[in-house]
Amino acid sequence: MLLHVKRCVGLRSADLFGKSDPYVTISVEGGESFKTRVTDNDNSPVIDEMYYIPGKTPMIRFTVLDADGALGGSDDFLGEFKLGFPKPVTSTKWRSVEGTLEGEKAK
Repeated sequence: MLLHVKRCVGLRSADLFGKSDPYVTISVEGGESFKTRVTDNDNSPVIDEMYYIPGKTPMIRFTVLDADGALGGSDDFLGEFKLGFPKPVTSTKWRSVEGTLEGEKAK
């Protein structure tokens, strides 16, 4: 499966002075994990990164975080989106999926 992470829209501001510095972690159930680049000071970042996920993919978890590591703090949770595939993906057609972040601090 080829996964295209396009963008985030309308993330909350998590930094004290300005917008968030978001990035997305992608965790494949029973497989690999990926991390997008950090986009500085942007609550609606265009990410436009692609990842190849081999084999069957029952569940993918997208977690959006605000990068605070450079300031000595821990990264802030912005939300999470889970995408499940009850059947193996066999189609060669592109499918677009949009999700809404869930989590205590997602709004």
